[in-house]
Amino acid sequence: LLLGLGLAESELTKPLSVLSGGQKKLVGLARLILLNPDVLLLDEPDNHLDLPGKLFLEKLIQDYEGAVVIISHDRYLLDAVVTHIAELEDGKLTMFEGDYSSFIADKDLRLARQEELFRAQQHEIKRMEIAIKRFAIWGKVYDNEKFAAKAKTMQKRLDK
Repeated sequence: LLLGLGLAESELTKPLSVLSGGQKKLVGLARLILLNPDVLLLDEPDNHLDLPGKLFLEKLIQDYEGAVVIISHDRYLLDAVVTHIAELEDGKLTMFEGDYSSFIADKDLRLARQEELFRAQQHEIKRMEIAIKRFAIWGKVYDNEKFAAKAKTMQKRLDK
């Protein structure tokens, strides 16, 4: 397991205290996997791993029987191993089923829709503001309470 994660054979017999931070992380990861808990919580697990170590880790995660929660900036690792994504943004948790690339595509689509709705809302606000001004002017010019009342009603609706 340690060799697969990238620890050199010469390091296997050394005391833990003389290993580097990255090597200690590999030992900790191997220990955790051997304990076989129901849930693995991994924070940037592929840091300090070379390419063969990353591929070995991907296979370990893919084959793991329990749940694996991964915090990572490595989109390649996420694409290779995740089936669900939980995103915490602005205090709101959003769940997504699929790999990381699909999540990003879906998020981009949702953001584009939100932007389009915002633009449409801004257009409607401008249209209503123009109509309110028009009714208010007509109310004054023609001394017509109906136009003035219409302007007030529309303004109340806009203020909501």
